[in-house]
Amino acid sequence: CGCGKERTSCFFVNNRGDKWSLSDTGVSEVAESRSDFSRIMVKTIQLSQLITREVDLLKLDIEGMEGEILYEAQRKLDKINEIIFEYHGGFITAKNSFNTIIRMLRKSGFSYTVSGSKNLIPRKLAKSLRIIHAFKAQ
Repeated sequence: CGCGKERTSCFFVNNRGDKWSLSDTGVSEVAESRSDFSRIMVKTIQLSQLITREVDLLKLDIEGMEGEILYEAQRKLDKINEIIFEYHGGFITAKNSFNTIIRMLRKSGFSYTVSGSKNLIPRKLAKSLRIIHAFKAQ
């Protein structure tokens, strides 16, 4: 994209063909223990480098990296008015715990709602997936 400094990160591609298997992810704690993932290196850029002015809406769908990305960008979250993202509770890492993410959002001035996803995906997977809508009072 030409913005900021690029770096290289490890990314895991799911080799299974079924549509409800775990998606591609950057969460090594999950993917490295499974044989159905292949490791590739990808160029990445930090979200904080892209937030240079007020942002109306940030939508994240990043398969278990929610906490990691929000943590990296937390000094810029005050520039964002609204965030909508899937929270993958099955990917519990130090930065991706539900409580850590909620504390970070509150500290940045967000209120939030959490919705279940039982109508979006099969019931056996629905326990760990939530939609979080974080917003600032206008």
